[in-house]
Amino acid sequence: MLAHFLGWLFAILTLTVIAINAMLMLLSPTLWFRLPGWIRANARFTTEKHSAGLGAVQVRIMGGVVMIVLIIIISAIVFSGP
Repeated sequence: MLAHFLGWLFAILTLTVIAINAMLMLLSPTLWFRLPGWIRANARFTTEKHSAGLGAVQVRIMGGVVMIVLIIIISAIVFSGP
């Protein structure tokens, strides 16, 4: 019972952090680059290349893709029957 609760708690925390990242990527790539490194998973994105112009569009597209995947995952969890 405790393991089940901790598993759900960890899943909710993980999805929340990913959702915050994706929303900031969509709304403001510059603000997203100001997040601490342990929250922001930037992979190959760099502040110099991707905080403005075409690079910012790439960050926004990636944020949109992540949000779509999160919506699919959450809807699969919520609407899956017992």
